[in-house]
Amino acid sequence: MGNLWLGLLIVGIIAACGFLAWRFARLPEAARFRFIKPKLTEDTYAPLLMLESLGQSCLRQIGNKPVELIFDIDKNLPAKLCGDEGRIRQVLMSLLENAILFAEKGYVRLLIKVYPVTENELLEMHVSVKDTGKGFHEEKLERIFSSRKEYREKEKQDAVDRLFVSQCLIRKMGGEIHVKSEEGRGSEFWFSIQQKIEDPALGAAIKLAENRRVPKASAKFSNPYREEALMALFNMYKISFIPYDILQDVGMTVDYLFTDHGAFYEGEQEMLELVRRRENICVLENPLRDHRKIEGVTIVYRPFFSLNFCRFLSQE
Repeated sequence: MGNLWLGLLIVGIIAACGFLAWRFARLPEAARFRFIKPKLTEDTYAPLLMLESLGQSCLRQIGNKPVELIFDIDKNLPAKLCGDEGRIRQVLMSLLENAILFAEKGYVRLLIKVYPVTENELLEMHVSVKDTGKGFHEEKLERIFSSRKEYREKEKQDAVDRLFVSQCLIRKMGGEIHVKSEEGRGSEFWFSIQQKIEDPALGAAIKLAENRRVPKASAKFSNPYREEALMALFNMYKISFIPYDILQDVGMTVDYLFTDHGAFYEGEQEMLELVRRRENICVLENPLRDHRKIEGVTIVYRPFFSLNFCRFLSQE
């Protein structure tokens, strides 16, 4: 009889442990982080490929909202780093999702700058996510990473939970997420962490054939944020830029004329004439949307940032 009771007790303990584990697994991640310390793993990863994947996820969330996704990535970002890619991606996605949630128009901008650290082949990566969303009242900023009842809507409570988890992870990596915001004008979140350099070669660079010169480009956009982002790329990679008005006035030709859906169809006849002149028209499009195919027009997928910009000009 004693063995029977002992057996039943063991079975009961196992069942109770299984039930608690099941309940714990179903808790939101923010709740689990309050009970356990996050673990980090280190492995080699390609940061620009990670950002390319993040961009597609963000465009899906943006959908048809008039919000421009801008990736402003330091051209000196190495090809490969060593760190916890999964956790870094999680933090970046959380900050970007939060920005997209609150931005109804304007832009969401991811900025990454890198600075060399002399010891142990490290670099310091400064990351900023800025938006033109609703912003936060000054009283809420102090509680934004810890409050559990900041919003009644589940969607916005999830955003607060994601920020709490992100802060835990960045602190584990030796950094701290900071925030500044102005109600009605948007917010900016930023942090700095160190990563080990595995491959110091540039992650994105324009590779021209020996017989190719540095290309000349022009641009005409319906979206000022899109134009500003492209001009930053031109400056970063020293691409010769000719304003569109001058291009038309003097009949000059360029290697690439970048435009977008709105500007192309607003002046469609003018654009088609340029196509007939064999100008290389490049229309920036959301890869997740259907787009009209026109002979002689090249579709370029957004977000247009250092990686796909260099691939495009290198004809890869």
